[in-house]
Order: sequence, then structure tokens, then C-alpha cells
Amino acid sequence: MDTLGRHLILDIWYSSFSEEIFQKKMDIIVNQNFQVVQSVSHRFSPQGETRVYILSESHVAVHTYPEHRYVSVDIYICNSAYDLKSIAQSVIKIFPASDYRERTVQRGSKSLESREKTFEISQ
Repeated sequence: MDTLGRHLILDIWYSSFSEEIFQKKMDIIVNQNFQVVQSVSHRFSPQGETRVYILSESHVAVHTYPEHRYVSVDIYICNSAYDLKSIAQSVIKIFPASDYRERTVQRGSKSLESREKTFEISQ
């Protein structure tokens, strides 16, 4: 059994932010790209939300911090056919980003070294 997966980690700071619009657009991106088995979310008071999408291929987790116009996105996928670069670009472009950090980590390796690959995302 192949246990290798890829873990895309995004930290995004937006110039402007609407949590409601972000979550609606994120739902569209996830549902267009993956087979969603279930999704669950928790809203924090006074603001912010964590949403997790359980996928047939693994999971997506989204954490919003509207007061900082910041979003943390984790996509862990066990199918190498997915174009994570394209998906990352879609998420980053939901609103104009003032800054972002992304990295992709190869998971499931018995090697002690972390195998990371980053890619440039054009705005």
C-alpha cells in the first residue's frame, strides 16, 4: 500500500476580507476539486471559523481569523494526480492577498528528513 501523500500548507493575509464570502468561495473550490464525504464547521465568538472537509482522498482544514484578515489552509491529499499549485492559486486569489506563505510537504516517507517543495504563485 502506498502511504505517500502531499500536504499543502497556506498562510494567507488578505488586503480585505469577508468571512461569509470566503467560506462560500472555499466551498466551491473544494467541491469542484475533490470528492467531499462530509464537512463540519465551528464558529467562534465573536468571529472566526474552523471548517474541515473530509475527502475520499484525505482532508482540507480551513481556519479564519477575520480580525487579522488571515486564513490558514491545510490540504492533505493521498492522490498525486491533483494539481495543488492550481488549487493554491484559486484559494489565494479569493481576495487580493497582501502576503502569503505556502509550502508542500511530502508525507509518508520513512526518511527522517522532511522533503519539501515550494512553488511560486503568480498574483
